[in-house]
Amino acid sequence: MSNYGFINSHTTPQSQSILGQEQEMAANDAGGFGFKMDLETKVRRALYFGTTSNSYYVSKEVLTQDFIATIRAMADTEPKKLADLIAEAGSGRAYKMNAPILALILLSASKNPEAKKEFRRIFPDVIRKGNHLLEFNQYVRNLRIIRSTGSVVKKAVWQWFDGHSVADLAYQVLKYKSRTFGEKAKGEKRSRNKISMRDILRLYRV
Repeated sequence: MSNYGFINSHTTPQSQSILGQEQEMAANDAGGFGFKMDLETKVRRALYFGTTSNSYYVSKEVLTQDFIATIRAMADTEPKKLADLIAEAGSGRAYKMNAPILALILLSASKNPEAKKEFRRIFPDVIRKGNHLLEFNQYVRNLRIIRSTGSVVKKAVWQWFDGHSVADLAYQVLKYKSRTFGEKAKGEKRSRNKISMRDILRLYRV
């Protein structure tokens, strides 16, 4: 005799959503279903773990494109909440500083005036060391399609230099004279991803 005994919410296959919880679930990159993630959780996870490595199912390029789109959207609509999340991750909680620093630049690039204010507010909390400043300016230089070194960025960098004592500033500049990010392209004598404190002093006329 046929009946509905095959319906079982306790042993749902991964390829299907759980019976009665369809609205709470969505297809994932593995081809199965998982519970939906709210925007704040998605942003926090990306800030803490970054997108510089491939996942099992998605390349780092696709992950990063999604990360950039999500950060830009939140910067336009909820700049204060985004700034707080960036500052939280950039305080030393993130696995690496790459994602908080990139998100900081995207925050400054928003057309929302409040986003620019929030950028200035949290800049010293995220860019805490000389190597952070080098990485920040490497992204500024390489991603000019997103953000050029406008007055908002210049004022934040000036503020960073003014906020250190002479002794601490000398320590930061001498310890982190230069850094190379990524790999040098074949045939290049000097990597385009190399940036020095000398470059920053010239760029911002400090």
